[in-house]
Amino acid sequence: MNRQWLKDNWMLCEAPLAYTGDMAGWISNRRDGWHTGLFLPCDVHQPLIAAGIIKDPVEADACFAAEWIEQRSWWFKRLIEVESGWHGCATVELVLESLDVHADIFCNGVWIGHQSSAYYPFRKDIKPWLKDGDNELLVRLTSGLEKVCDADLAEIDFAVSTRPAAVSA
Repeated sequence: MNRQWLKDNWMLCEAPLAYTGDMAGWISNRRDGWHTGLFLPCDVHQPLIAAGIIKDPVEADACFAAEWIEQRSWWFKRLIEVESGWHGCATVELVLESLDVHADIFCNGVWIGHQSSAYYPFRKDIKPWLKDGDNELLVRLTSGLEKVCDADLAEIDFAVSTRPAAVSA
């Protein structure tokens, strides 16, 4: 069994939450807005902190200024070159760990699966989608907010209010 580590050389860009898998081709072809040279695993906050876009959300009340992050879709991209001899393998398994929290995975522009747990790795035989030379992996991550309706959000806001309580005398 040959193993190829995919921890380095990732890129990250943001897009509106409404940009679903249908926009994968457009995202993949974007020329600007990419944070480059990333090592995984990482969350989207780490490159944004390194670029000075946000402060570390665990410090003081910086988490409030970073809430916009969960209202965006985040796209990780990486080119891989499959080692020679892959045609003779029965399978070529892609394993992605710690995808937090909703992830759609694409190989060479084709949607190959969805993962909705950071605690279980995504595993898929990607041999049918591989080609000789460079191959592209694209991972769309979201907080899952696009799957929650406005009524549910209003109910959550009512139950968990961050507003100061009114004091009556």
